[in-house]
Amino acid sequence: MQQDWVNAIRDNIILYMLIAPILLAIGARVLLPSLNQAQYTFAVQAGLESGVIDKIDSIANIEFFPDQISVKERVLRSDDVPGVILQDNQLELIMEGNEGGEADILRSVFEQVLVGDPVSSITFTRSEGMRSLVKEYTAMLFIMVGSLLGALVMAFNIIEDKESNALRALGVSPLSMLELTLARGLFALILSLAIILAATLIIMGTTINYGLMLIGFLFSIGLPILTGYAIGGFADSQLKAIAILKFYMLIYLTIPAVSIFVPRSWHWLFYGLPNYWMWHTFENVFIGNLGEPGFWWSGIITIGLSLIFLGIAFPILRRQMKLR
Repeated sequence: MQQDWVNAIRDNIILYMLIAPILLAIGARVLLPSLNQAQYTFAVQAGLESGVIDKIDSIANIEFFPDQISVKERVLRSDDVPGVILQDNQLELIMEGNEGGEADILRSVFEQVLVGDPVSSITFTRSEGMRSLVKEYTAMLFIMVGSLLGALVMAFNIIEDKESNALRALGVSPLSMLELTLARGLFALILSLAIILAATLIIMGTTINYGLMLIGFLFSIGLPILTGYAIGGFADSQLKAIAILKFYMLIYLTIPAVSIFVPRSWHWLFYGLPNYWMWHTFENVFIGNLGEPGFWWSGIITIGLSLIFLGIAFPILRRQMKLR
């Protein structure tokens, strides 16, 4: 582990990978307030008076829908779009129910814009699906990236051993593949955890349960170890490792991010992937209870699938690296 640390701070690419997430987290923290101040889009029931529509148009973009049901369905999608309908000859503002104090601000602004028009109290419509929260999902992406970067440090150190022929010497030593996994894996996990904690603190502050986040990370430890060995075991140089990484990123990061926009009824397509369950585990930490299977079962499935994939890959990688 000491040797891995020396290699990490000596190699410019690895050092950059350790520093870049922190700088990106700081940049994201600066930009997030401006994202939250972006102009709203309102889902509006067709048929409202032109004067009312003009007033709404002065503060927000407008999407028109034919009836109240369509407006409510639009409000319940995974982005933050409030709705306006006509109920008993009164304008009614509908929101998803996860806005917190922002709901009172929206209602106040809406009433001031529609001076002289009766506005009923806000109706909160609870969504059974995912909540669209930019800051929380940004922090979750940093967790996924942080886990991946720790694994890449592990992979690049294995490649360093190959290039220096140190791995050949280890192959005739008493060192076993399991012992090397513990040493290299622990180092990768420590780095990943440090990156994740720093990035999350910068973006979220103290607004989340860090105990649950740590447990979620422990549920996910098999995935970065598998990633580190898969890239380091099959790549003979850093250039080849980067080429493998480009393909791996499509599976590792894209699928969890895409699952935000895919209806829950189609999520069964992702059930065999541990990175999907890792993402779902952290959704329960950052977003809240999203229904079954919940935090604990998602975490158990994550570690179970990771160990299955690791068990399949372990003998292949051991032969590839020529270790006992």
